[in-house]
Amino acid sequence: MAPVVGQDATRISFFRVELVCYIYDSHMEAFRPYVVRLEELLYRSMRPARDAAFPEDLDAALDGQPSAELRRQVPIDVLRETGAFFTGSAMAKLAISAAGLRLTPDVTVLDPACGAGDLLVAMAGLLPCSFDLTSTLRDWGQRIFALDLQANFVRATKLRLALAAIRRQSPGHRTRLPNLDELFPGVGLGSSLSEENLYRQATHILIKPPFTPVDAPEACSWGSGKVNSAALFMDACVSRSDPGTEIIAILPDVLRSGSRYAKWRLLFEERVALRKIQIVGQFDRDTDVDVFVAI
Repeated sequence: MAPVVGQDATRISFFRVELVCYIYDSHMEAFRPYVVRLEELLYRSMRPARDAAFPEDLDAALDGQPSAELRRQVPIDVLRETGAFFTGSAMAKLAISAAGLRLTPDVTVLDPACGAGDLLVAMAGLLPCSFDLTSTLRDWGQRIFALDLQANFVRATKLRLALAAIRRQSPGHRTRLPNLDELFPGVGLGSSLSEENLYRQATHILIKPPFTPVDAPEACSWGSGKVNSAALFMDACVSRSDPGTEIIAILPDVLRSGSRYAKWRLLFEERVALRKIQIVGQFDRDTDVDVFVAI
């Protein structure tokens, strides 16, 4: 099917989205100390005798702590400008549950805007575990693909996936500290708005795109002026994935109900089989944006 917007014009708008993220790299570096804490937590998991605080610290790292830490370290205006609001574990689990996701052996999953990996961590709860940690992570690494423009977010995603496996792995079956870059070759630094190959390797796409306003491409057939970048991310998902790919998306409610997006909805629904919409309400208590889950 033909793209909703012209390919060249779309890429120009995508580059504008990326430029905003790169401009604020220095601010996002404030998240680095928390990534170091995740690395220390991973080291603690490999000790023969764990400290008493480890289970509680592990649960926190997998359940909302990254989002709280990001908001504590990075100014709110920077988060709004870049759209760098993490999904959170509760919202991620809600999306996975709404989809009724069942992971057969051939399932591969892409998160095109992974942040700290909340959606992937929630999905990993459905993945099988092997007899040792390295084997488990090697299997997960063949199934999971993800991209983000922030290196600290990418590192946090890999660390949290490893910690998610550790929480489920039998203590007697743990081995030495794994090399996460080798075990997760499909999780990396890059732009899903210019990348095409990863989409076609995925049977499922999990995404909570940025909700930031950007200039509409010149050839945009459904809008002009400022448009929500989530619409462009969804156009990319549909244009670049193979027929039959399932997309599980957490989207701003304006795409579902806003009059400015009526034409976008019409064109979008011509290209997908919309299986389910679940209205969620406010994204979280600190973000005044209503969202819905689309399958």
